[in-house]
Amino acid sequence: MSNLKYWYIDDEEGKPEETTIRMLVSYGIKAEQFSLRDYQDFGSLKKAIIKLIDDNFGGLILDLRLDGQGNYPTAFNATALAQELRSVASMGETCIYPIVLTSTDEKIKETYNNDKSSHDLFDYKIHKSSENWEKRSKKLISLAHDYKKIDNTMFDSRSAESILYDLLGKETTNIKDVRIIEKLVGLIDQGDKHYFVNFIIKQFFHFTNPLVNRRVLFAKLGLFIDNLANDEINGILELFEVAKYTGIFSKGWDRWWQVDIDAVIKEKFQTNFSFIPAEDRVNIINDKLNLNLKPFEGLEYNFSTEYSTICEATKKPIDHLEGFRISTSHDFLPWQMHKYLSLYAYLERIRISEIKPHPLELENIKNARNELGI
Repeated sequence: MSNLKYWYIDDEEGKPEETTIRMLVSYGIKAEQFSLRDYQDFGSLKKAIIKLIDDNFGGLILDLRLDGQGNYPTAFNATALAQELRSVASMGETCIYPIVLTSTDEKIKETYNNDKSSHDLFDYKIHKSSENWEKRSKKLISLAHDYKKIDNTMFDSRSAESILYDLLGKETTNIKDVRIIEKLVGLIDQGDKHYFVNFIIKQFFHFTNPLVNRRVLFAKLGLFIDNLANDEINGILELFEVAKYTGIFSKGWDRWWQVDIDAVIKEKFQTNFSFIPAEDRVNIINDKLNLNLKPFEGLEYNFSTEYSTICEATKKPIDHLEGFRISTSHDFLPWQMHKYLSLYAYLERIRISEIKPHPLELENIKNARNELGI
């Protein structure tokens, strides 16, 4: 069990809250509910939270609607409280620490998802009805421990490049895009620790390039990970172990360096997978590793199997040139790959309430439908 404690703050103190804490504890997190009984005004709660911060303090889990209909409602929500606590930490009055949002799925969709300005305040969000507590708990433990590392590292006397190597677990000279290095070194020089954390989690982990997630890694090999057995998955991951991201929060987020994936492919298979179809990619892998993997045959209405990413709705491999950019409030950075929707997912209305095509793609979708006669 992690020795760092999360304090759970909710205006309700019933069975759902007890269940959330029990599930977190069962997966190795030291968690305890902080009662709002005597701290329903902003000032007293802020002071009480600051007093909780000691060497074993791991972070906070805040219910979105602290001003709800619970036992001890406040006059403010989690966003207002998180904003003040982040401000206090940025002024050096406390250490920095993770703040995690929790609520029901319905409330997150209704309130939080529509308030984009508040997203940077929270490192992660969990639904009270979550079924994947192991995954959630790994991320919370990683956040708690590596926030401590950042707090102890970012203001020492070394150069920003040396600090960055320590935090990313990789020589900066091996990160090919100089713009990424300049951005990260600049954030360290600014000394805003939370902004640095936010950039790593929100800009590195949530997008392709310079890191990729597990599904994208397998798509680039011509494979759909859900079709593979565990031993096949583990065998592929072992092959790309040298490309694994090992920096801060890597215990919670599995990611691989794109540049190192390409290097492994070139070294092991003496080729570049970018412009060859999935069947050929998988045949090369099978021949070299004595495996019997099957390539992903593709989604309906797609013809290219030169997979470069995944469809965000189906999570299946696609060639991004046959995909349609999704609508997002995110301004993509120069080195980041856009996220894409397949024509199949659009026509079948898969996750249509969450994932929509960018307005500029609607004409392209219309043209694609006309060409296919659908």
